[in-house]
Order: sequence, then structure tokens, then C-alpha cells
Amino acid sequence: MDDVVGQWKRAVALVLGAICLAMAGCSPGEGRLIESVEQAFARSGEPEQDLVRKGVRALREGDSSRALAAFDEVTLSGRLTPAQKEALQVLILDVRSRASGTNAIAGATAGAAGE
Repeated sequence: MDDVVGQWKRAVALVLGAICLAMAGCSPGEGRLIESVEQAFARSGEPEQDLVRKGVRALREGDSSRALAAFDEVTLSGRLTPAQKEALQVLILDVRSRASGTNAIAGATAGAAGE
């Protein structure tokens, strides 16, 4: 019985988390990547944690360029573990691909409006 209750609690938490992330401008996939980065940096030095927090906050506010600037600065740290590097690189690639997709859509829309 406890196992069923635990599964329901996890399911509800996942659904609520997805709703919150969607409302904050993050997709569920991006939310999982953010969570991976936050976990990877949970025990890192304060400068790295602060930059990760700034980047995550920017993502949640929908400002991918500010987020990428913070994440790029974290990558310059010589104290990153392989797990931190990998989690951060995956998130950076995801944010860049979403940003370039958004830019491509905006450019196509602007081009169509100008015709």
C-alpha cells in the first residue's frame, strides 16, 4: 500500500513540476536538464553554484541569452568534475538549439510578413 501511495506522490509531483516549468517558460525536457545541472553542482564551490543559479533563473524567466552567458562562464572554471561538465554541456546544447529554432521561426515569420 505504501508503495502505491509513493508512486502516486511521485506522479503528482512530476505533473505539478511539468506544469510549473511550462508556466515558467521551460519545457519538461529542459526542466530535467536543469535538475541534472542543479544536482551536479549541489556540492560545488560558491562561484560555480552562484553562476548556475543565475543561469537557471534566467532560463525560467525565458532569457536564454543571459542563461547561456552564465553557463558559459561556469564552463571556464578549472574545478569542474566530468559529471558537472557533461550536465552543463547537455543543457547548453539544448538551450542553444531551442534559441536557434526560435530565431529561425522568428526570421521566417518576419520574412513572410515582408512579402
